[in-house]
Amino acid sequence: MTFDTWYAGYPHKRARADAEKAWKKLSPADQQAAVDALPAHVAYWRARETETDFIPYPATFLRGRRWEDELPAALPAARKGASISILTGKRAIYEVSGDRDGNSVRALPSDLRQQGGPDVGRH
Repeated sequence: MTFDTWYAGYPHKRARADAEKAWKKLSPADQQAAVDALPAHVAYWRARETETDFIPYPATFLRGRRWEDELPAALPAARKGASISILTGKRAIYEVSGDRDGNSVRALPSDLRQQGGPDVGRH
């Protein structure tokens, strides 16, 4: 995954140049770890309805290795049947679904990503 794709999925769009500089300093393994952790962090922020001002700047997330932060085991319960699509530009790449037993996060298959994914936004 490229920086552009990672950044597009990050919900707090501030200081892009600084974030890109931090990204370039990461090893490929750390870049992949940051990519892999992003859906869980975004799902957590969205489920908690975290205001953007309280989400770390992208460079802070990367330099601070925030992808290694431990998130609560259970996200706050989404209403039954709710789902949230995490966007990169106009395409959904991750989806969070809620049911009576909790929330789940899944990456959408690449073919759905290229087609624009399912309906985007809160359902």
